[in-house]
Amino acid sequence: RNHRETRDLEDPLETISRIKKEDRLIPCITFVIYYGQEEWKHHKSLKDMFGYKQINDANMLENRMNLVQICKDDPRRYKNRDIQMCIDIAQLMFQKDLETIKKRYRQKIDKEVVMMICALIGSRRLELIISKEEGDEIDMCKAIEEWEEEISKQARNEGRLEGEKHGEKRGEKRGEKRGEKRGRKLGRKLGREEGKKDQILQFIQEMLEKGYTDEMILGFKSVTKQLLRQAKTML
Repeated sequence: RNHRETRDLEDPLETISRIKKEDRLIPCITFVIYYGQEEWKHHKSLKDMFGYKQINDANMLENRMNLVQICKDDPRRYKNRDIQMCIDIAQLMFQKDLETIKKRYRQKIDKEVVMMICALIGSRRLELIISKEEGDEIDMCKAIEEWEEEISKQARNEGRLEGEKHGEKRGEKRGEKRGEKRGRKLGRKLGREEGKKDQILQFIQEMLEKGYTDEMILGFKSVTKQLLRQAKTML
């Protein structure tokens, strides 16, 4: 209440404090909603954070945290039906128990409740499925089935891509091995041919030095005109 504007503070103490006897504070309660899949393992009170063993308990306020653990809390402790459904379905999602969700929630559920569940479990995919639905209520069984189908489809695609990738790698390795084998074979062949060529060139040079004519040298089976010309340039 703004007493400065209303100017209704008559008592000196009220004027100093700016609070009348009839004034009441509006409480503000803070809740921490933890939706991790593992139990909360951190501090739950102010005493825990300060190391209360060294502090006189009588002079230290407890200030416990109002903690809501989605993965652990019993949904029945909450009176609101929507909150019960949110926590129950989220827990079943964490446990991957989709069949129980289908059996337990055959009725349509408020769209806002389902969107809250999507936020709690961090499923963008399910959120997209729900957002496409028309109306204010969602058939949870149908939504879960569509979600499962999309996940299965994605898994199949990922498996196919992984298989193709693995196949390509195996193909590359086999190709490399075959290439190496063929390369070694070709190298040996070329080496033999090169060695044979050197022998023929040496033979032609000897014949030329002995005075054999080109016609006589070309009469040998392995001698070609190209080899004869090459041998002459080497003399």
